[in-house]
Amino acid sequence: LLNGVFFHFQSISAYVLMDYISPVTHSVANTVKRAFLIWLSVILFGNPVTFFSGLGTIIVTIGVLLYTKAKEHDQHRMEMREKYRMDLLDNGLVRQL
Repeated sequence: LLNGVFFHFQSISAYVLMDYISPVTHSVANTVKRAFLIWLSVILFGNPVTFFSGLGTIIVTIGVLLYTKAKEHDQHRMEMREKYRMDLLDNGLVRQL
């Protein structure tokens, strides 16, 4: 019963969190959380580290780094596009609709 209550609160918090971040960011954070919990169990309970758990952690780490770089690149591109658009408007080369 207690497990069901905690799962319910986790689901509600996930929906609330979706108002603040994108679903992809939520999915990436959830994947990082799972990898963290696996390694926490290795440290706390002495669970053996298998080849696949090590490989999975490496894949998660690389994926998170690539996702972070892609978000930074998109943000920079959007800022440059907006700056270019504002420069065109300021110079009178394009009329604002």
